[in-house]
Amino acid sequence: MRIRKFCRTLRHPRRASRSRGFGVHSPFAFRFIREVISQPCGYYCYNGLDRMARAEGLSPETVRAIFRISLALRPQRVKVTDSDSEAIRTALATGNPQSPDDSPAVAFIALKDGRERLEEQWAGNERGMLFKAKEMAVFVKSDRLPHQKFRIMLP
Repeated sequence: MRIRKFCRTLRHPRRASRSRGFGVHSPFAFRFIREVISQPCGYYCYNGLDRMARAEGLSPETVRAIFRISLALRPQRVKVTDSDSEAIRTALATGNPQSPDDSPAVAFIALKDGRERLEEQWAGNERGMLFKAKEMAVFVKSDRLPHQKFRIMLP
């Protein structure tokens, strides 16, 4: 596992530090990358989500990231395009906190095939942040966020 991360770092040396949030000046983007996308800690539902993801041929890291995004932004505000996966629906439903929703942001998630369309949607908006990885792209749309694009790596 560590060897794979080291090899990725060698392939992208300039981007390696920024892909984990360091060098990002936006407080929202830094928190989103560090505490949501690159969260190193495990959650209670990872074992079940991993089993479902592997059974459907999806990457467990992608399904875990969708769970964490839904936990951070509330699942009623997260929309996954181009996927009818039971693992993704479970990840969104499991990330349902029982706290009031005060977030004005809406997140759109696209997997491999829809990343380019999501980037076009982001380009057509004046506000919002796009977080693009090899496996997926996340567009957080909010009037409070500047129009910025970040390249990230999933853990």
